Amino acid sequence: MNMGRLVFLFLMLPLFCYSQINRDSLVNSERTMDRRFTLYKGQMRVEGTYEFFVFKSQYDENGDKVLLSKSGISSNQHTLNANLRYGIIDYLDAELQIKYKSLNYRGEPVFIIGAPSPPLWLYTDISTSGFEDIYLGINGRIPMPNNKIDVGGTLGVYLPTSKSESDQPQHVFTSDASGDVINYFYKENWGYGVLSVYYKIFLKYRLDNFAISGFYESRVPNAESQNLTWYSRLTDSDIFLYSSESYQHQVPQKSNISIQFEYQLYQWINVFLDYSSFRSKGGWVGESGNKVALPDEKLSVINPGYEVLISNKLWLRQGVVLPVSGKNVFASFSIHTTFYYNLFVN
Repeated sequence: MNMGRLVFLFLMLPLFCYSQINRDSLVNSERTMDRRFTLYKGQMRVEGTYEFFVFKSQYDENGDKVLLSKSGISSNQHTLNANLRYGIIDYLDAELQIKYKSLNYRGEPVFIIGAPSPPLWLYTDISTSGFEDIYLGINGRIPMPNNKIDVGGTLGVYLPTSKSESDQPQHVFTSDASGDVINYFYKENWGYGVLSVYYKIFLKYRLDNFAISGFYESRVPNAESQNLTWYSRLTDSDIFLYSSESYQHQVPQKSNISIQFEYQLYQWINVFLDYSSFRSKGGWVGESGNKVALPDEKLSVINPGYEVLISNKLWLRQGVVLPVSGKNVFASFSIHTTFYYNLFVN
């Protein structure tokens, strides 16, 4: 009996190994431009992205570009993104995303000439760091008769898992023979405070070594949010006392239209150029019982880059993002690097 089982396992082992090899070959033989919008059934993909932003300019309400350095303003941001996807069936996969962001902003310094008091310098630093709201979503694609056309869509939610209200400031007062200095330190957070819905529509058309794709995506908060306004008072003992007041506000709806051109140089390397147009609208802040509208923001960028297949399971994608035009928004130069790792888990 034991010998019979051993023979059965011996005969079935090659079939099992062939099945695994055959499933892995679905990804191994796939060029970057041929990659489907969704994963295969049982496929798991782990993605890790790092992006560094340097804010050098700002677009004003007329769309004119203003250099921040002329006003003594500086700002940069670090972003770490972890993404996990799993193929439920060949045309449907689930996605989990966790993102950590750290934004540092130093405002324009203010100098007040003292008379008869000593001169006073005012500095403002705003730090926004921590996790964004966790994202859960489903990606689906329409079965097509060939691989030339890919049509898909995404529906997901950002759960209000991260803190949304501002933390208490930590201002500092110093004084010496040359004058007084006040450093205003503010701490903000990335959470929306409410659930928001995300959706995306995707379309791609392929030729032999060239592909063009485009998508529209949007994130829409489903309710108003609440935040805190902090007030401070410097006492005679050079210590700050703080108080806060809550207010209602509406986080703007954010959307993006993107077009990508790809060229497959070799089996293992792909170059691309993206054009994206971001827009933020519909936000407001409550002041004295009134809803004060926030200005709409617009930003257009290009993103040239490449993707390399390091191995059958590991991919590397890098690119730079350059601002083209905008309105009521800071413009940044950024560099991003993403690693992808693929495997079949069942």
